[in-house]
Amino acid sequence: MVGCPRCNGTGRAGRVSRSDLLRLERGVEQLRHRLRIEPPSVMADFPAEWPYVVHVYHKTGSADVTIQVTHPTAASVVYSDRIRKANVHEDATIANPNPALGLGADPLVLPDDTSVRNALLDQLIPEATARLLSGVVGARIEELEANSETLSRQGRNAEAIEALVDLARTLEGASPEEAARIISQLKDSQRTHK
Repeated sequence: MVGCPRCNGTGRAGRVSRSDLLRLERGVEQLRHRLRIEPPSVMADFPAEWPYVVHVYHKTGSADVTIQVTHPTAASVVYSDRIRKANVHEDATIANPNPALGLGADPLVLPDDTSVRNALLDQLIPEATARLLSGVVGARIEELEANSETLSRQGRNAEAIEALVDLARTLEGASPEEAARIISQLKDSQRTHK
């Protein structure tokens, strides 16, 4: 290497020594050598695999309700029905979560037994009430119809008419058209018997 004895090839008078230049040249040469022997590294995305298991849990509540209406005097069953309901709650947890990959811990959240029971009751009460009312009204209608027919066959027309009036009153809430039909029949029969 040939250089100026004053500035050692730097262009600056006496501020850099020859040993500093040699040291820098050796560093550059070492870097060139390292770049020749090491393969170039490239930063690239790679898929991250993280094994995890999803556990699904079910909590099921079921109810079986039997409705029976008995006649107060005859002590016989005049209406019987059965209602079955099920209520299923589901949740899942992750085994071996890794928040760094977006698989965070997911705690199991299922309702307690009291909440399941209350949910079933909330489903059952309106349906059971409607069926019970329908059954009681239906049984009363059948009883009044049978009673009216029996009284009519026995020739007890006044009592048969009273039974039909009671039947019409009973039907007013459940079937207003049928109640109106019975009242119309009573009026027609009253006109013809006068």
